[in-house]
Amino acid sequence: MSTDGLLSGFVGLRAVAAEGHVARPEEDLNAQWNLVGPRFFETIGLRRLAGRDFAPGDIETSPRVAIVN
Repeated sequence: MSTDGLLSGFVGLRAVAAEGHVARPEEDLNAQWNLVGPRFFETIGLRRLAGRDFAPGDIETSPRVAIVN
């Protein structure tokens, strides 16, 4: 499952910044994002170098989970 198709051309953008980092006006702090479900990366054939995939137990009250590639 994913909110945006792989070849849809849609690019979700959200500004991100490291805690304590003061951005300069010329810096682009936008990151592309896509909400995906468990086994998404396995399904599309992308292997993980470290960490773990999302799990059914990852719910709203769980510690936050993110996969960065």
